[in-house]
Formats: sequence, structure tokens, C-alpha cells
Amino acid sequence: RNWFLKRLQKEFEEEKKHYSGGGNVVVNPVSINLALTEREGLDVDGVILTTVSNMLKVRLTMDMCMAISEILQRCPGAYYMPIGYIEAPQCFYQIFNHYGVGERVIFLGEVYEPNRYLQSMDIYLNEFPFGSGLAVLESMAAGCAVVTMYDEKSNYKSREGGNYFGPEYAIKTGLRKDYVDLACHLVEDDAMRKSWSEHALKRYSERTGVEEYAQRHMQIIEECIQRDHGKINKYKRHTG
Repeated sequence: RNWFLKRLQKEFEEEKKHYSGGGNVVVNPVSINLALTEREGLDVDGVILTTVSNMLKVRLTMDMCMAISEILQRCPGAYYMPIGYIEAPQCFYQIFNHYGVGERVIFLGEVYEPNRYLQSMDIYLNEFPFGSGLAVLESMAAGCAVVTMYDEKSNYKSREGGNYFGPEYAIKTGLRKDYVDLACHLVEDDAMRKSWSEHALKRYSERTGVEEYAQRHMQIIEECIQRDHGKINKYKRHTG
């Protein structure tokens, strides 16, 4: 976290040189100053929540912003630091400020190697009610606990996050209250958060292991060869 916040402070200083109170500046100086004065990172028990997308303007719907605000209201030691380009962040700060949590929201903007930033995060908030995909896998690789929905009867996007992290860990009601409750439990319960982090790493390893991938690839090739060989033999018998 020390590395993360030193890097964040450096980027903030660069942004501050050009800050004019609008445009596409994606750093909240109040939040960063608060973080740096509380400790060499966040406050002693601070928990960082994040979402990663290059379309945050679309992903951060009103429902999602309300869910984030409710989480931060209930968990005063939590911070929300989404990663990705966002246009006119001041529009979103109007929402978060309305709920009194704007100082604990930091838009990190587009960053190089977001997976390195994810290693400093604790909880990944998948889009509410549904969305995302590969970003969930990236967060799992970094050991983030994942809050996501799952609806087996709806379209693929409604199952994607749950399929990655595990349907048994996902919320199946579709209710914002349950989404918020789960996130708050993870923020407040260190043991639960650690257990989910370990699950994320294990699940990621099981689904993306290079050796298993290579073996499965070879299996597919062999199946194709056998299938084509059977077709050739059948053709020879038919034409012979």
C-alpha cells in the first residue's frame, strides 16, 4: 500500500499542475490529502473497494452509485477507488457528495498496468446489477474479494461475474440491499475478507493455469485429428 499511495501522490502532483476544476481531471485532492495524513496510506483500518472499466461513465449507473454511497455511509473506514477513464467526474461527485461520501471516492483514471493497482485493493465491486467480465478475473488474480450478482435464468452477462468467482459466492436476489449488505460484511469482517481473497486466488489459478490450458489445448487437437481421421477413413470406404 505504501508503494501504491506514493505512486498515487506522484500522479496527483502531476495532475495538480494542470488542474482547472473541470474537464477530465480524475483525481480528488481532498481524498488523497485525507489518506496521506491518516497514515502512509489510508486510515489504520481502511479498506479499498474498486471497479475497473474503460467505460466507467456507463458502468457507474445511478443504482451503482447509490449502492457505493450506501456502502461508504455504513463503513466509514472504506474508500472507493475505481480505475479507468471517466468523462466529467464532477457529475459523479455531485451524487457522492449528496450522500456525504465524496471525500472517500478517488477516481484513479486510466493507469498503466491496472493489475498492479489491483494488488493494493481489497474488494472488487462488480457492476450492479450485472456487467464486467475480464476485469473480474484481473481482480481475482490480485486476490480481491468480489461482490457480484448472478442470475442463471437471464442473459450471459448476468452470470459472468458469478461464473468466474463462483455462483455460491454471488448474490442471486438481484436486490441492491443484498449487494450492499454483502459488501459491508466483507469490509467489516477481516477473516471473511481474507477467506474470500484466498478463494479468489485459488479460483483464478484453477481456471487459468498454463499447464492445464496446454493440456486442454492438446486434448482438443487430438480430438480434432481423430474426428478428421474417422471422416477420411469413412470417405475412403465410400469411394473405394
